[in-house]
Amino acid sequence: MNAYIRNQKGYTMLLVLLTITIIGIMVPIFMSSIMNSSTQYKETEENIQLQKLADMGSLYFEKEVEALKEEAKAFIEHMENVEEEDVERIFYNYIEDELASYSKKTISIEENHEEFTIELNTIHRSDNEFVIDYTVIPSLNGGIDEGEPLTNTMTINMTIEE
Repeated sequence: MNAYIRNQKGYTMLLVLLTITIIGIMVPIFMSSIMNSSTQYKETEENIQLQKLADMGSLYFEKEVEALKEEAKAFIEHMENVEEEDVERIFYNYIEDELASYSKKTISIEENHEEFTIELNTIHRSDNEFVIDYTVIPSLNGGIDEGEPLTNTMTINMTIEE
């Protein structure tokens, strides 16, 4: 029995090998979990950025159309000898001609290589207003990663207040 207790030379080496084996098995599991979390975070962040870009593009287009509406009003007010029944036609034609450049227009944000593309789908007139259907397509990394297109409708009242 005394010889058995004194012969423990391989026991320490066995414990070290067992510890290294357990660590070697556990590290890849933890690393894959960390990598998955990192990938998930990056994808979530990209989705948020793409949604914000789509909203930004929609707001940009609506502001542009409002500015065009004011330009059209000023244009008509400065015209001489305009018949009352021609005002709406001139207003509509002015807006429609100016929006022709939006058949597909890309706005780039240089610093982060972000951009959004505005596509004008339809413009149709009904009574005293006209309706603009448009789509905003956001993208990251210079157009490589595209987001979900956002389709909106905007209604503009064509009455000109005196």
